[in-house]
This record gives sequence, C-alpha cells and structure tokens, in this order.
Amino acid sequence: MGGTIDRGTLDRLIALGRERGELTAEALQAALPVDSMDVDTLVLVMLELEAAGISVEPDVLGPRADRALPATKPNETFRYVDLSAVSQTEKRILSATPVFGSDAPSRARQLIRAGDILVSTVRPNLNGVAHVTEDFDGVTASTGFCVLRPRSQKLANNYLMHWVRSPLFIDQMIRQATGASYPAVSDRIIKASAIPLPPLDEQRRIAAILDKADGLRRKRKKAAASLGEIQAALFDKYFWKNPEYLREIKFLELAAPTAGSFVNGPFGSDLLTTELQESGVPVIYIRDIRDGHYNRVSKVCVSEGKANSLPSCHVRSGDVLIAKVGDPPWSCSYLSRRRARRNSNSRSCQAQSQ
Repeated sequence: MGGTIDRGTLDRLIALGRERGELTAEALQAALPVDSMDVDTLVLVMLELEAAGISVEPDVLGPRADRALPATKPNETFRYVDLSAVSQTEKRILSATPVFGSDAPSRARQLIRAGDILVSTVRPNLNGVAHVTEDFDGVTASTGFCVLRPRSQKLANNYLMHWVRSPLFIDQMIRQATGASYPAVSDRIIKASAIPLPPLDEQRRIAAILDKADGLRRKRKKAAASLGEIQAALFDKYFWKNPEYLREIKFLELAAPTAGSFVNGPFGSDLLTTELQESGVPVIYIRDIRDGHYNRVSKVCVSEGKANSLPSCHVRSGDVLIAKVGDPPWSCSYLSRRRARRNSNSRSCQAQSQ
C-alpha cells in the first residue's frame, strides 16, 4: 500500500474530515502509512482531500485555538482582542478590551495563548499580524484572526512571525483573497500556505538576525520621528505662522491642468485580485509608502494590457502618492524619476503638480 491508496481508504478519510471539519496531521498519520508512502502518493492524497473540500492541518502547527463561549457566562468579564487591537505597523497587540459576557461580540470565540501568532484574515494587504505575548495569554480573540500555534519541536514561533510578515507571504494572501471591496482569506488558505522550513536551530538563528534588524529599524523610526518633530516646528515657524503664507489653496487648484492629474487608484471591479500576477507592470500598495519615501516591498504586478486599460492610474516621475487608509493613514511619498510607470492601488491617490 506504500505506492497506492485504495478508494475505500480515501472515502473513509473524506468522511472523517467532513465529520470533524478538518483532518489533523495525527489523524492522517493514524489512517495512512505516511512513513512508507512516497511523495507522489502523498501529494495525490492531499489533492483528493482538497478536491473534496477537506482541510488538512499542517504538521508544523499544533492544535487549533480553544473555543471561547463568553455568552454562557453573562456576568463575568473577559478580555477581548479584535482586529483593531493589532497594530499594522508595529505588528503587536496594543490592548485587550474588558467586555461582559452578555455583551460579547459574536466573533469572540477563540482563546489565545502566549506564543501563538495571529494573522488577520481580512485585508491581507495591510498585514495585521501579531505575536501573542505573556500579557495576552488566555484572552479571547476575534474569529477574524487565524490563530497559528506552532509545534515547538518543528517550528520556532519567532521564525513563523517573521515569515507571516514577509512580502512573499503577504503576496500569497493577496492573490488568494476574495471580495473586491472587502478582500479576505480563510483560515484554510493561511494554514495551507507553504513556508520555507530549515532545521530548528537555523530557524532560530535566522529569527535572531531578523529580530536585531527589527530593533535597528525601531531605533531609526524613533530618530525619524524626532526629526519629524523638528521639521514640523521649522515648518510652523517659517510658514504656518508667517502671514505671507496663510492663504489656503485646494489640491485641485495646484494639480497639473491635464486629465488624471489628481486621481484615486483603481477601485472594486476595476482591478480584481484574479488579475494580479508575479511579473509585468508593478502595482503600488500602501505598505510601499512609508515615512515620506517610496520603497517597494510588494511583488504584485498586472499585465501590460491591464495597465493600459487604467491610464489614469499610472504614476509618473514627480507624482506625490498619498495613502488614504492604513496605520497611520495619510502616509505620502514623492515618486522619483527611476520609479515611474507603475499603477497605484485603490487605497491611495496621486497628484501631479503644475
């Protein structure tokens, strides 16, 4: 049975998966001689299960988060983490809100533990992810998060945290998201995504290097914030409080006198996730605009034909890009000459000066 799996065994697996909602790695190993099966046979089994709509929990992840039922204890207070409690820029849980069980939101259904990794299933381009620290051990989280609980003997949680922050992971999620105005992915898609898996010691070494890089990035950001305060003070001194410059002018009055000089990126059905691809004309996302600079980390593109169908969304040398949403909103960037010929997305706008 090492080379092939009979139809009866597959049917029993599918029935078990439908009964339980998914198959764990342990259930799969109990039903199949996994150690003696070749890779091709395993892949065929996984394809059969996927075609039947059965999700298989990855072997590197532990059991799913325990279910919370706060409504059964209406007079007790519990701590709740919703999607807004995770900072999209700092990649951490900012706070947990005390809520009575009687007032529990319908999404308050997951008990999280220290070491878990939270991944927001909505708007994957914003990458709402966080590492659960001891401060939030045992709190209740929204079902809007996919809770990843790595098996400590196979996957280091800080390595996993860096992976779900990576452009490669984000782009995987963007491509598989559904819904034009409210894009989202399922827990199944997140858990089924591939992750590079070196030996555990190498995972820890890589994560330690990336942790140091994060520390340096935070210090640089703090220094940039201080510089920003100085810049704001100088602007305030020489311009805002100078009577000669107090006249307010609308952006539209300053835009170049041509069509498409002040526009939003493509919205809704103008650009579908199914039209995104790995090569072609790059698409600019909010995460590419930070601290007044354009630094492309996205890997998403559209075809030349699709780009040509959106001429007003092309960005050109000298354009200013402004993020309308995000954390924080209103990030902006000047596009230099070498960055020209790209498309902005629906959550940014662009202005061309006269």
